[in-house]
Amino acid sequence: MDTSYDVAMMGEQVWETIGCFGIDFIRNYQTYDYAVVGSPLWGPMSPLNFNPGKIYILKGGEEMDSVPDIIMIGRTASSWIGYDVSRANIISDQMSDWLIAGAPPEPYPPTDSNFLGCAYLWQGEPN
Repeated sequence: MDTSYDVAMMGEQVWETIGCFGIDFIRNYQTYDYAVVGSPLWGPMSPLNFNPGKIYILKGGEEMDSVPDIIMIGRTASSWIGYDVSRANIISDQMSDWLIAGAPPEPYPPTDSNFLGCAYLWQGEPN
């Protein structure tokens, strides 16, 4: 290992702050690991100054590049998905980790009990 980076990924928009909130890796026992990067400020801003957010997944390999192989976008205009991403260490017979991502309550911080956050869970390969 040296001090020069091998792969660099930049955000798609101004103020997207890609990688500022959530970064992790998904273990893939059959091939190479995946890099997971959260970007909760991606997308058009809602009236409450929130964004849908986006999660980028880069599949590893001999010649890994900075082009996302998989993307996930928040399901509402103010999801802020990608605020926190990490692999979920769930024991399964599939031999790969799952991905879990959190979206904070809207608005943040919540002003009453009607505003709920959300957690997303994706099952690892091969499914």
